[in-house]
Amino acid sequence: MKSKKDWAVAVALGVAGALTLSGCVGDIQPTGDTSGTGEPATTLTISRFAGPWADALTEVVKGFTEETGIQVRVDAIDYAQLQQKQTLNMGEKTGEYDVVYVPENWYSQYIAAGYLEALDDNLSDPAITGQYVPTAMDILKGADGLVYGLPDSVQTDLMCYNTDAFAEAGLEIPATWDEMLPVAKHFKDAGTGIAMPARQGTAAADVLITLAQGNGGSVLKPDGSLNLTSPEVVEAATFNQELVKYSVDGSTSWHFDESVKALQFGEAPLGVCLSGLASALEDAAQSKVVGKLAYRPMPYKKAVGGYLLTWNYSVAADSKHKAEAVKLVEWLSGQAAQRAMLEAYPGPVSLRNDLFEDASLGEKYPWIPAIKETLSNSTPPPLSTGSAKFMDAVGAAMNGVFVNGTDPKTALAEAEKQLEGDF
Repeated sequence: MKSKKDWAVAVALGVAGALTLSGCVGDIQPTGDTSGTGEPATTLTISRFAGPWADALTEVVKGFTEETGIQVRVDAIDYAQLQQKQTLNMGEKTGEYDVVYVPENWYSQYIAAGYLEALDDNLSDPAITGQYVPTAMDILKGADGLVYGLPDSVQTDLMCYNTDAFAEAGLEIPATWDEMLPVAKHFKDAGTGIAMPARQGTAAADVLITLAQGNGGSVLKPDGSLNLTSPEVVEAATFNQELVKYSVDGSTSWHFDESVKALQFGEAPLGVCLSGLASALEDAAQSKVVGKLAYRPMPYKKAVGGYLLTWNYSVAADSKHKAEAVKLVEWLSGQAAQRAMLEAYPGPVSLRNDLFEDASLGEKYPWIPAIKETLSNSTPPPLSTGSAKFMDAVGAAMNGVFVNGTDPKTALAEAEKQLEGDF
């Protein structure tokens, strides 16, 4: 799906030049009898998208092999082919995959198709499900109330501020809509402005969903039907339109990566950042503003609001090694492995509550406290099979608002009309 492809691209941008690991993505092959039985060791295969994050996983899972004697093969492929390959293999019950890496908006399809194994009766420690942000766990539950995965990581929209630029201007870092607009106008009048991902596409939809959440609203009603023309959502779109007026020139053709580059090179004193790219902002090899940025939740009107993009581990229902696969999923979602992944690649952040509470991690990775605050009131994107169409339609509507000055309510009503048959 397009929004997840954007995430995969963001992963690569966020770690380019920052992560050096021995070997490359691919197979960790069995090395003979590691179980002491004289038989070849079991090999489990993880299906996930390729990139530096997969490189990190390839190294981290060696710890699982050392502990259990179970070998792990990482089948990392281009994101664009990931869902097709997963559904093909699980649909035909090839048994090729034991563990599949799944974003939040594929779960309804995978569960309905019977591709995933329910974990409730198989976990060695059922209490593990209480270790994660509750909203994230809700995504992983089927209509039957059973849990079909465990969380790995989250990304969300954040605001980034260049503290030197704010000190020089004598301005306080804003938190609310009313505080944000005059600050953005000040910098626009001074020749820069706010870096905004306002191009047609998923980023524009992400920002609207986040702003609506911070206004006490939602793009969907509790029953899953469309809510785009509600007063709270329209008001959020109107604020977004005003904010883009004070954006850096060219922002209406920007996605998250361009917004982050403007921050990296000191071309924008503030801007919207996907949290997984924060590591690039703090990498001296890539950024001119290392140590100069403050990270906060997106501006809000009523309360801090967030947007929940997650990746999760699940056991394939056709796995030939289900017990071992469950063990691997638990291990990957455990504190030690989650910390190791964060240290190897500080991009997308673990959804474990205990790691959010670790002050040492918050000091080392200063965007983590902002993510924690954001997740206190967060929402995922639409989780139905119409999610991709929704994000495209809303992204196009908002770009029309920014570029053509279309009335936000009119633009959102048109998007709602386009989507009626899907929600």
